[in-house]
Amino acid sequence: MLSKIYKFFKSNLFFFIILTGVVFTVYGHNINFQLTNLDDDYLVQNNITYISKIQNIPNFFTESCYYSKEFPYYRPVLSISFAAEAILFGYNLKVSHTANIIYFILSIFCIFLLVAQLRFNTSAAKFICLLLAVHPILMSCPAWIPARNDTLLVIFFTLTLTSFLKFIETNKKKDLFFFIFFFILSIFTKETALVLLPIFPLTLYCFNYKISKQQLFKISSILLPMLAVYFILRTISITTVELSSYLTNFKESAGVIITGLLTYTTKFIIPDYIPVMLYKIQLTPKLLTVNIVLLLLIMIVWFTRFINRKVILFSGTWFILSLLPTFFIPDYLLLFHRFVIPAVAVVILLSELTGKIIIKYPFAKKYLFFLFISLFVVFSLTANIYSNRYKNAESFWTNAYTDAPNYPENLHGLAKVLIAQEKYQKAKDLIYEAMKYKYYNYIPTLCNILFLEKKYDEAETIFLEALKTNHENYILHQYYINLSNIYLHKMDFKKSVEFAEKSLELSPYNTNSFKMLAKFYAVTGEYKKAIEILLNLLKSDKGNIEYLENLALLYADFNDKNNAVKYVNEILKFEPANKIAIDVLKKAGS
Repeated sequence: MLSKIYKFFKSNLFFFIILTGVVFTVYGHNINFQLTNLDDDYLVQNNITYISKIQNIPNFFTESCYYSKEFPYYRPVLSISFAAEAILFGYNLKVSHTANIIYFILSIFCIFLLVAQLRFNTSAAKFICLLLAVHPILMSCPAWIPARNDTLLVIFFTLTLTSFLKFIETNKKKDLFFFIFFFILSIFTKETALVLLPIFPLTLYCFNYKISKQQLFKISSILLPMLAVYFILRTISITTVELSSYLTNFKESAGVIITGLLTYTTKFIIPDYIPVMLYKIQLTPKLLTVNIVLLLLIMIVWFTRFINRKVILFSGTWFILSLLPTFFIPDYLLLFHRFVIPAVAVVILLSELTGKIIIKYPFAKKYLFFLFISLFVVFSLTANIYSNRYKNAESFWTNAYTDAPNYPENLHGLAKVLIAQEKYQKAKDLIYEAMKYKYYNYIPTLCNILFLEKKYDEAETIFLEALKTNHENYILHQYYINLSNIYLHKMDFKKSVEFAEKSLELSPYNTNSFKMLAKFYAVTGEYKKAIEILLNLLKSDKGNIEYLENLALLYADFNDKNNAVKYVNEILKFEPANKIAIDVLKKAGS
């Protein structure tokens, strides 16, 4: 299997180089992006000390991708991808963003591998894959770090299906091994792989493959035990999503699914504006018109048999199945990186259609090429510009709020941006609005504003009242950190250290808990303990200016001139005009 993939790769090396060059040209600037603070801060930054320890990797198979059992997302491979970067490079956003771009390139190339295995016109498929690589609907895949989960799934599932078909053809053990191997990686990447299980028999039917009883037995005897292990691990690792509400509210659920499918389709066909996200989508004349026209076109090629009906059946089934799980999420939010998985079906259908047009109407080649060039230029420029929405938290949340102002998390995200700009009243207005939907989730941010306004008693009262009724660990952890900070400023050191330690009990590796504890020790004069914590944090995040500044200040207060100057010099490498570093240098007399 590997030798055949290698030969195929070698013969298509030029295409891979072109694809890589195109993607890096359009998205290369993403390497300098910061965090959006939507999931990426929690998945990477806040838990960097946890994921950077190789001995913690087995834990990823018994917890959610948010490093606890309180969430319904079981995705160990995603966690391992972050861990690999943290272990090798520490906390390095340039590495994470580069990895995202590479995963995206590989996902597009693996789609091409599958299309070639299914014996479509590879020349047409190359052009279609290049268009897909620069299509604005997928801009978040290389731009937003958590979006890699879907690109990883595309890589592993397309390789799974390719290996499966190779095994059917050759009946070789190595092809069976790679099929099982890639399928295991798929299901441990995202649950969507399970929903796509019907794709295997459908592929056999639609592309005229014959599976023997012996092959079926070999696959079943290995796959069924592996699935059993997967479900056992998943059951003990996460909270389950209750699907009963979707069945009891079928009319509403069906409306969400239909509207979502229509929206994804419309935005792919007419990517005039790709929002960061959409919430509570409504049917519009545009959605209906575009999809009715598309349906009519599909009916025409179906009834005229212009293209293979089985290809239409295969592509349609893949498209719907791959999107279906995204709708069974409480408080549904439409995010466009999810389209990369159904995009496989789009490439297959367009490869079949384009191949048939070229065969039947050879003169159409030049028109198709002109269409490709036009779309390629427009898509590339648009994707390049739109991806800047993910460059930092301010840009992300400003655009997210514009796109979906009624989504409570956007109110909360924009509020945090306003806090950083010291626009406290505007931030509070947004938080109060968000709290109408999820009261307890946003208390920490509200109290952070009160804290900055030095209203310590008011913030303390709100937290203590909330503690009586809220018992979710990931929320309590934030409560405890904030209470520790409040009591520290109220000079109640006993309560401050008590709540700092409680936050560590709930989340033993969270960097925010460690930073709070270090702050406590610094204020109470226990410099050695504070320094020890910061040095430990610095091991996983060597370029963190905040840690370097605090170490320089602590060593200066501790009258350790040599170490103070050492960390000042580290700061000045990154920020030559850093005020704290310059002040410490003056204080040290250097």
